[in-house]
Amino acid sequence: MTPEQLKASILQRAMEGKLVPQDPNDEPASELLKRIKKEKEKLISEGKVKRDKKETEFFRGDDGKPYEKLADGTVKKVEVPYEIPESWEWVRLGNIGYWGSGATPSKSNLKYYEPQAVPWLLTGDLTDGYITHIPNKISELALEKTSVRLNPTGSVLIAMYGATIGKLGILTFPATTNQACCACNTLFHVEKLFLFYFLMSARKNFTARAEGGAQPNISKEKIINTLFPLPPLAEQKRIVTQIERALKQVEIYAENYHKLQELDRAFPDKLKKSILQYAMQGKLVAQNPNDEPVEILLEKIRAEKQKLFEEGKLKKKDLTEMVVIKGDDNSHYQDVPYDIPESWKWVRLNNILDVRDGTHNTPKYVNEGVPLLTSKNLVNGKIVKEPSKLISIEDSLEINKRSKVDKNDILLAMIGTVGNPVLVPELDYEFSVKNVAILKHITELNMKFTYYFIQYHSIELKKISSGAVQNFVSLKTLRQILFPLPPLAEQRRIVSKISKIFSVIETLV
Repeated sequence: MTPEQLKASILQRAMEGKLVPQDPNDEPASELLKRIKKEKEKLISEGKVKRDKKETEFFRGDDGKPYEKLADGTVKKVEVPYEIPESWEWVRLGNIGYWGSGATPSKSNLKYYEPQAVPWLLTGDLTDGYITHIPNKISELALEKTSVRLNPTGSVLIAMYGATIGKLGILTFPATTNQACCACNTLFHVEKLFLFYFLMSARKNFTARAEGGAQPNISKEKIINTLFPLPPLAEQKRIVTQIERALKQVEIYAENYHKLQELDRAFPDKLKKSILQYAMQGKLVAQNPNDEPVEILLEKIRAEKQKLFEEGKLKKKDLTEMVVIKGDDNSHYQDVPYDIPESWKWVRLNNILDVRDGTHNTPKYVNEGVPLLTSKNLVNGKIVKEPSKLISIEDSLEINKRSKVDKNDILLAMIGTVGNPVLVPELDYEFSVKNVAILKHITELNMKFTYYFIQYHSIELKKISSGAVQNFVSLKTLRQILFPLPPLAEQRRIVSKISKIFSVIETLV
């Protein structure tokens, strides 16, 4: 259950009389209604309020069900949304206080806004709590000459328009509002906070009843005609106390819930990183002494590189040996990031792969042509064709003389969000790349293993990238990356194991 659902459940139980026990010693709500009616008559006789000619009166029939007597004398049975205790009564919101909406004084009359004297609340100021600050103010003249009304301290406010429908507040000082806000000054026998929490519980109901297109709204008439469950006054106070205790616990629950959600979201990725770390340290599968030694794989790579050099496909510098060797004391002559099995070798990335990149220039864009993909097209291990710029076939062919991308190459973002490796699948379209590294396999190396290594190494790549405007990693840096090279058969076993584990992890998401 989410914190929002828990809060809604608490409020609903409160409004159904299920949050605190009823006390038979409490004055029943039926008597409370009589005193509310008496108080209204007193205010009318004193000229403080006008009689509402449309006001209705509620009573229980002989069948114990609620009935409503309309202003014209007609009596009808009330269809209630839920059951309430016998000591409670159903009324309408208009029966328990005086409701009024605000207004916006004419902006063309500067005297309505200067000097600033009277707080003027907009619905954006509502916080679902006590209102302690209102930035906007109007003048005393606006209060005197326009239809804005001054709401007393303790008035309960509710937003009627747009995205803020149902947003609430309680005034801690007298204030006016604009027309998007409705205010209720409750009668003496209604606990303001009980009304506040009822309105909060009914927010979805108000939103559902809103009308209008671009900016839906709920009218004051719909609000005051809403059915309201009225408990005895003493019980109202007990309910408010219990709600506030419960909501404090909901806040604690929400904090822990969101932490747990964050852990749940992060757990699959963290687990994958741990699996990749174990894999790259030779701890995920057992070593097999019968595997063809990694030295033979290196010899095959050397022979293939020599062949490519003789064919003019590699430069002489690409033949440079960069294997990290051990001394007589069995320690590496260079610093290595972690220990690997004896049957593995530390090599530089350029020792086992042809590491190159796409163009860094910006060709002329055309309306029809070949996609030019950048780091933005490398997303979550996949090539996303759109959006991309198009370049001419001639420009694409020129770029691809040096930087053609083939199946099983690994693409790597060199700029911006550095990393984001993609193992290139079989594609049904041609493309060129810009500011993207291409790791091309030379011989039997398992490129899926290499892809998993780059995934594992992506965090380190981000750390070593540099740039004033945006991050960038150079080809030289990529070529110098230390790579833990297992025997080819073990590479295959590791890839198989990772794939199986990752499939299980995906079911956890």
